[in-house]
Amino acid sequence: MPYQDEATGRPDGAPHDAHQRPVRRRDRLPGPALAVVLAIAVLVLGVALAGGLFDGAPGLDRDVAQGAGTPAGAAPTPGTPSAPPTARPEPRPTGGEVLVARVRSSRFDPSPGRIVPAPAAADDDVPRAYADGCQVLPPGTTPVRCVYGNPRARITVALVGDSKALQWLPALQEVARRQNWRIESYTKSACAFVRGVTTLLNGAPYTTCRTWNSRLAARLAHDPPEVVVTSNGKRSVMRTAASPGGSLALAPGLRAAWGALARSGSTVVVLRDTPDPGLDVPSCVAQHRADVRDCSFPRATGLRRSGGQAQLLALSQQPRATMIDLTPQLCPASPCQPVIGDLLVYRKGSHLTATFVRSMSGELERLLLRALR
Repeated sequence: MPYQDEATGRPDGAPHDAHQRPVRRRDRLPGPALAVVLAIAVLVLGVALAGGLFDGAPGLDRDVAQGAGTPAGAAPTPGTPSAPPTARPEPRPTGGEVLVARVRSSRFDPSPGRIVPAPAAADDDVPRAYADGCQVLPPGTTPVRCVYGNPRARITVALVGDSKALQWLPALQEVARRQNWRIESYTKSACAFVRGVTTLLNGAPYTTCRTWNSRLAARLAHDPPEVVVTSNGKRSVMRTAASPGGSLALAPGLRAAWGALARSGSTVVVLRDTPDPGLDVPSCVAQHRADVRDCSFPRATGLRRSGGQAQLLALSQQPRATMIDLTPQLCPASPCQPVIGDLLVYRKGSHLTATFVRSMSGELERLLLRALR
């Protein structure tokens, strides 16, 4: 479980060190008895080495594949030739890995025999932060911090934004494990990290989002993390008290929020919003298992429907933020496919399955390290 607080400044609740046990000094053996023990030990060791007693000891054959016949480390049957050690096969790339590895086969199988997660289970293939209670619901105004990775790491990466930011947590957890980073998540449902008042789906002002953003911005300014990773879906913003200003009107508020983070000393990395398929991908795939290409969609259309347009406009006026665009790992060419390397790409709406996101951790890691140079 992550360490969680509600932005109150309390310690994260890291476990205390275990109590040390007292060290007892062993009594020494008398001189003659010690000599006898040593002589017996030398004799036993010699017999063991001559008889091969330690052949195949645990941990010595980890690089040798175990076949269905003789277990690794066991002596071959007398009268049969010894087979040379076999190297472990490389794991088969899946999901986003096949695009990075340039594996041409199994990229887009029109009728995959096995899809992970199964379309019926896609809605539950989400970041663990949901079960951990880390995603603030629309009525909430207090930022909730959840910590993953190494809680005492020297580098802290804050993941900030709405559910389209939170979808990247599985990949960031993998990166944190390899890089020994601390991940702090601060996310709220349908709430882009922006200055200004965004709107709900019914057009009403999302006032609790503005309060949440103000409190989170103050916290991040007071104790700036080394890196802030943020993203957002397509949102509208209120230009006046009576009229929504549209999704592109979000750009000035994004630019202002990112600029404040940069002035506090954080490196700001924006993950481009994922293409919006405009259909229920899991349901479509379940109905078209014979040819999942029926569930593909035009790349340009999916990008226009996403929040990436406002992000690009904000970045054109905010040079202190860096964008990472993982669209090539989701949709390298039009049309965008619903299944890549046996992995289902989308779950609810334009959200990615946690399994597919995890498969892109290597590419995200490479681009993050480049952005931090």
